[in-house]
This record gives sequence, C-alpha cells and structure tokens, in this order.
Amino acid sequence: MSGDIVFDRLCYNDVKDVIEQANPELSVILSQHHFLESMELFRLRYPYGASIFKKGALQLPLQQGGTIALKDLAHNHQLKSKLDYSYIPLGLITNRQCEVFNQSKEQILPQCLLSPGDLIGLYETLNYLSDFDSQPSWSINSGARMAFMLPRISDNRAHTRLRKQYNISETMPMSLREHWRIFSHLGQKYHHEANWYSEIIFFSSDWFKSSNNKAFSHYLYKLGWKRSYNTREQLNHFFNWKRLYNIIQEKNIQPKLEIPDYLRQLFLIAHGATPAYTIAQNNMAMPKDWIQDLYINHYGLKEYLPSLMHSASMTPSPDHPAYYSLGLAASQKAQSHRYQRNTVSSDLLEVKNIIQMLKQHYQETQAPELNFLKDKNFNFYHSDTTNYDDIHSIETLTDQDNRFIEQDSSRFPNRSLYMRSTFFRGCIQVS
Repeated sequence: MSGDIVFDRLCYNDVKDVIEQANPELSVILSQHHFLESMELFRLRYPYGASIFKKGALQLPLQQGGTIALKDLAHNHQLKSKLDYSYIPLGLITNRQCEVFNQSKEQILPQCLLSPGDLIGLYETLNYLSDFDSQPSWSINSGARMAFMLPRISDNRAHTRLRKQYNISETMPMSLREHWRIFSHLGQKYHHEANWYSEIIFFSSDWFKSSNNKAFSHYLYKLGWKRSYNTREQLNHFFNWKRLYNIIQEKNIQPKLEIPDYLRQLFLIAHGATPAYTIAQNNMAMPKDWIQDLYINHYGLKEYLPSLMHSASMTPSPDHPAYYSLGLAASQKAQSHRYQRNTVSSDLLEVKNIIQMLKQHYQETQAPELNFLKDKNFNFYHSDTTNYDDIHSIETLTDQDNRFIEQDSSRFPNRSLYMRSTFFRGCIQVS
C-alpha cells in the first residue's frame, strides 16, 4: 500500500515560484541556502476532508483514496526516512485552507483555519530543533472541518437520490454538524470531479542538518513566537474572563448554567482568540461551487439558496463580521438545549441583556477587562421573534451583511436565504 502514496519529490528550484507566491518572505530566506539542489522537498495533495494529521501521526494520501500514517511505513521508505524528524514535519500550505481542531469523543473544538503561506508543523519542528519532545493532541484536516449548509438536507428521498447518483453509503445527515460527513466523503471519493485539494510542500530533514541554515532557523523561531501570541494570551483571557464574570455576579445576576459558556465564547471571538463562523464566499476553505451544484442538480434542493458556512479565524470588524450560534454552541453543557427553540430564544435575550449591562458598566468605570467592548458590536437574531421585541428577525440580517445573498443569488437566481436554519436560532453577529 505504501507504494500507492501520491507525492512529488522535488528540490527548491522546482517550486520556487509557488513558494514565492505563497510566502515571499520565506522564499527569500530559502533562496539563500547553499546546496539547494540536494535538499529535498515533498509535495502532497489532500482532497477536501482528508486527514493531514490525526491521532499523533502525519497522514499521507493514497492513490486509491484514503490515507496511511507515516509511522506505518517501512523504516527504509524514502518519505519516512526524510519526514519523521518530528510528529508533524514542517510544511508550507500553498493553495487552500486547512483547519486545526481538537476532538474529544463526538465534540469538535476548532482551533484555527490556516491559509496559503502558513506553515504547519511549526511548533513540532521547533521542538525538534530544540531537542524537546512533545506529542501534539490536535488534528489537521484539508479544508474547513466545521462546515455546513444552511438549508435542511435531511430529506430522505432526495438524499437517496444523491447516494445512488454518487454511489455513496453515507446515511442522511440529521443535524448541521453532520453535514461535513457527507461533504467530506464526496470530496474525497470524487476529488477529480471536485477539482479541489490542499497542496502542502513538506521540508525534508535535509533542511535542518545544514550548518548554513541560521537564517531559516531564525525565521522559524521568530514566526513561532509570533504565532504563539494567542496561546500566551490565554492566561490573560482566563483572568479577564474571571474579572468579567465577577462583575456579572456583583450585579446580582444569576445566569442559567449554560449562559456563562455562551458569554465566554463570545468574549474569545471578540478578541479573535477562537474561530467563529462566516458565510462561504469562495472555494478557499471548501469546494463550495461543486457542493452547491451537487445539491441543486442531484439532491434536488428546492426554493432556497445552497448557502454554505464554515469556521473562520478572524478578529471581527464591521467589514468582516463573525457569527456565533447558540444552536451550535461548543459548550458541552449546552448540548441538551441546542434545538429547543423557546429555550434558545430566552437564552439569547439573557445573553443580550448581560452584554448591554457590561457595556454600560464599561462606560461608567472604564474597567480594563471590558475594554474590548469599546469597539465591538453585538447584534442578536432569531428565526422566531414572537414575544421577543428586543431580538432582531433573521429577515433583517441581509440588510446588515449582504454577503449571505450577494454571490449565491447571482449563481442561483430566484432562490432565497433559508431563514429557518438551526444556525439562525439564536444567531449573534460580532463586528
């Protein structure tokens, strides 16, 4: 099976232009290396949804589909001998996005979305250079791991039609969180049709054995320190959140058990410290156009736009708002309330009232732990605003953010945004 691994063995000059386009600064540093022709690079391409790193091991794409772990290769295999210097060898993403996440049983906790020009395996390679051993606990997937379509795609007859057309065995998704399972399966089985893959250029161990790599090593350590900012800030976020929650308690507010989890997630999103959700506008994070065409032409989606959402690493701004949904809350404590519409409505109102109180408190006291509220706006939406005048109807969302309809409406005219999506039950816009 190891002979069926799909990869290209290269040297720097073979991919110089690709590296320069993805990461110009890195390209300049690499071009200064001596013996460039003898220092190997390996190019691997992963279809949408494929595992790049899973359960402590680098995954390698196979010709017949699926992956094999690097650790399972024969000791003398050229990839193993050149790439096993760290748990995740250093790799440059050149064309698409990849998602880093943690998984605990059925719980998926997104960490960040990496883009072209970013390096994977940076911390693991720095561990190798520092003679420090630490096995990572996270996973990396090709494309967005947290992705779903706003309309319901759980019509049994329509899903059966799609299964027969594409000869897949995946059962019908029953929730938004299960949509990725179908998208991923289709993206991997029909990757040539989807014409979508994440390309990663991995650096062999040759690059770290030369005594002339000081500029390269300096670049990696400098980038590692910069990339570790959010990790280093976690302690500050922890104490600031404790202070913020003390303010809530000092106001004699006793929120329901799950409300602090919602508030803390919004606190982190506002700081850009954890991913939120955004509307898919292009094919960078997933084969958007191909998936949409599948569900229009083969599944037979009626009436509504095939709007796709995915996670995004960003600091929210008026031009690029981020979204959080109580129906998709990451908190395990909130799981039992995700689909109870009345509960979500009341929770949304409680979150809104607490944030308004905190903003008022900041205006009165200038408390530093609330400084982030100075230039952040929170808008609250729900698909059913009956008896909740203080919550915006989701029908007004497109007035604030036309990205939800602008591009998809041009591709699929005479269709409308699906306002009854689970995601819109308790939807919070952060900008």
